[in-house]
Amino acid sequence: MVRSGPESLAGHRSTAGWRFAVAGALLLSQMCPTARALPSDRARVSIAVEPGEIISPEQARAPAFLLDKSDLLIVVDQYRGFLLGRFTAPLGLSPGSPTFPGGVGLERIVFQGPPLPSLPLTPLPKQHGFPFMCEGAVAGSPCILDLDLDGACEIILATTEGTVHVLTSDGESREGWPIRIDDGFYAPPAAGDLDGNGFREIVLGGISGRIYAWRVDGSLMQGWPVRPTLPAVDRETLDDLGGAGFFGAAALADIDGDGASEVCIAAGGKVWLFRGSGECLPGWPQQLPPATQPPNPASTFAAPAVGDIDADGVPEIFLASNACQIHAWTISGSILDGWPAPVPHQARAGFGGVALGDVTGDGRPEIVITSEHGFSGPATVTVLDARGRPVPNWPYHLPDACNAGAALGDLTGDGILEIVIATVGGDAAILAIDGRSAQPLPGWPRRLRRETVNATPLIVDLDGDGWNDILVAALSTGLESDTWIWAFDKRGQQLDEFPIMLPQDEIVCAAPVTVDLDGDGDLELLAATERLNSVYVWDLNTLCDPSLMPWPAVAGGASRRGCPSVAMDPGALGPGTALDDQPPGAAHNLWPPEEGAHRPRRAAGLSTVAFDLRGETHVRLVIFDIKRHPIRQLLQHTLPPGQYRIYWDGRDAAGDQQPSGIYFYQLNLGNKAQTRQLLLLK
Repeated sequence: MVRSGPESLAGHRSTAGWRFAVAGALLLSQMCPTARALPSDRARVSIAVEPGEIISPEQARAPAFLLDKSDLLIVVDQYRGFLLGRFTAPLGLSPGSPTFPGGVGLERIVFQGPPLPSLPLTPLPKQHGFPFMCEGAVAGSPCILDLDLDGACEIILATTEGTVHVLTSDGESREGWPIRIDDGFYAPPAAGDLDGNGFREIVLGGISGRIYAWRVDGSLMQGWPVRPTLPAVDRETLDDLGGAGFFGAAALADIDGDGASEVCIAAGGKVWLFRGSGECLPGWPQQLPPATQPPNPASTFAAPAVGDIDADGVPEIFLASNACQIHAWTISGSILDGWPAPVPHQARAGFGGVALGDVTGDGRPEIVITSEHGFSGPATVTVLDARGRPVPNWPYHLPDACNAGAALGDLTGDGILEIVIATVGGDAAILAIDGRSAQPLPGWPRRLRRETVNATPLIVDLDGDGWNDILVAALSTGLESDTWIWAFDKRGQQLDEFPIMLPQDEIVCAAPVTVDLDGDGDLELLAATERLNSVYVWDLNTLCDPSLMPWPAVAGGASRRGCPSVAMDPGALGPGTALDDQPPGAAHNLWPPEEGAHRPRRAAGLSTVAFDLRGETHVRLVIFDIKRHPIRQLLQHTLPPGQYRIYWDGRDAAGDQQPSGIYFYQLNLGNKAQTRQLLLLK
């Protein structure tokens, strides 16, 4: 339930020069001021209307006071974040005063001065250095990753005006950035190791039809940008395609096994596979055929998905198009047996992308696709097997179109991935669906009144209770043009401190991101917007457990492969590990396990914590209970290089034996931190 009382602003931090004044309510007149008899002249309040804004005082709901540095009252509609205006306070009406019993007459004037700030309405503390103002709208979801493995995360943002930012964890531009290009970017950036040297590069396609690859210092990689030949289309078809450039992210994966990632990207009815050097692999590009009934071009606006779906040890490539088909290829460009597969009801499916994962519990990954309303039936979410056949009980019919694609994660704790989707429309539906029965979990769907969702949901443990939660960014469909960031637990119950409301701002397709941004071991939430060009970061005060972050970003992570994310090798422990996307999905047979990789397990014997040190390092190891309370510090010491195993005997700091159950450990190696789950069995 939305908190509409003034207490929801308690502890709110405004920008510099602003201070929170009271937690009280102002009863505004429900009648036209000129038609109301006032108690006295001193009860009249002058509204300072922002230039160009149309403000209707009677629309305010659950108002609360703010005070600017000139001691003018600011009234905020807490329900929708509607910033009503600045007021001069009459005698008897001031912060902390009781409500006027008969209402207050309002007199409109024009305010000449700085505009009202668009303050996010949330009790969550903001991260130091944010919000950050970009040089243009951010239409593609940010990419967060430790690019150079120095223990600090970078934030990668691209704007529709052609500026690419790389920020440090405290909101500062990294050396060599931003870069300004005569292009525009609507796609999310992707990051991966293109040359096999261990460091990550940034890959991004522009609306010009060029594809760029940069190193962390801002220099272009040799062989990039490339400008592949896009299909020749007429103007009408070009409008249907959304333009001739790239609107979907690149998927980065080592498909040929040479230790460097390939770049798979699609636009205008074609899909390409490039080496890290910018050369196109033999057998590529592939041309997607258009649909004839109903007529639709084979456009796509999402990243291809990459994963080993047939257990042959080599990843395959999957892509859904608006020509009502899902395609699958081998690395050589050969079409897999059984493909392409039709989208149910002859529906378009090129907006949200494909997700890969074991959603039925049979040990084999499936292909999950969402669609719009079809030519012959409703919108659906569909699950296919490796040969393109619908899995029993599927498809599931949706109440509205789904343009955001599915997120996959274990919500019930049984080790099987559930499917989470959100729909567009005036009353968006959020659903968590069981992959075996094709039925919503208890408590779902949830409806968001007068809101629409175009951004992919996230699946992460947001509140630290050991269970995955669901986060979505929704856009108001009324005149307010506000963004709401909602969070729900596995049963569909709204989490405390949510929703976050961004007044007069828009998140359309740029899904938020969750990550341990600053390496302090807890989780941060990042959101970038299109209308006010802002990047917000909030501290969730929840321990970051990579085993409970299956879908922390669009397409599953920074490499945009469409697979659930997993933890990375402990030799590179540090900020952003949940998004670093070392070969993911070993538990779901999507990628072979990396040699030496440490992966969280839920089994007996996890009272031992093992790690390697490459040099002399200060090490701190702390055990937490299920409520994230620290119960014992096992280690706080500087250790020489070597291999270590630290054993926990199941006792707390007082020496008391703890009961069997789920615990967490936080391991700090120098300035790098990692939190993982631990199971104590007796």
